[in-house]
Amino acid sequence: MKLFLLFSIPLILATTYHKHKIDFCATPETGSYWNKEELVWQSKNIILAKAIFYERKENRDYYTFEILEVLKGKEDSAIIIPSYLDTPIKNHFSSHTSSSFWAENTGRSPYPCCVCQPLHTFEEGKTYLLFPDAIGAMASAEIIISKHDKWLKYVKNKLNNKRQISYN
Repeated sequence: MKLFLLFSIPLILATTYHKHKIDFCATPETGSYWNKEELVWQSKNIILAKAIFYERKENRDYYTFEILEVLKGKEDSAIIIPSYLDTPIKNHFSSHTSSSFWAENTGRSPYPCCVCQPLHTFEEGKTYLLFPDAIGAMASAEIIISKHDKWLKYVKNKLNNKRQISYN
């Protein structure tokens, strides 16, 4: 009975956390537990994109993104990422100037027990800095409200510094 309770309580909590389908897994998604620097270096693709359309399938919204800029990697014809909660999380940490964003392994999306990745949410018309192949990272789908956003500048500076080093 104790073993049953140990496994059923997180399941009950997670399924009541929101109404959308939750994928439970034994292995977290790529990027889980990466800090911000690891996220920049280890991601294959980093893309600034705008959420332009969503479609509801199997109790989950899937957002399609228009690519605005490829910072690293290749440009795909379309990026489609699921959104996990009914209400979009709009926190952008004051354009990522807040010290709370720069704390270890922090992002705008919650990461409850027993799920594969942070519960990223999106909203049509908003711009995001996406790390689509490392979606398990906390900061892999941050809202970007201006070209002066500190997270966007951080990523671009890291990539530019690496390019300069590799040319020398």
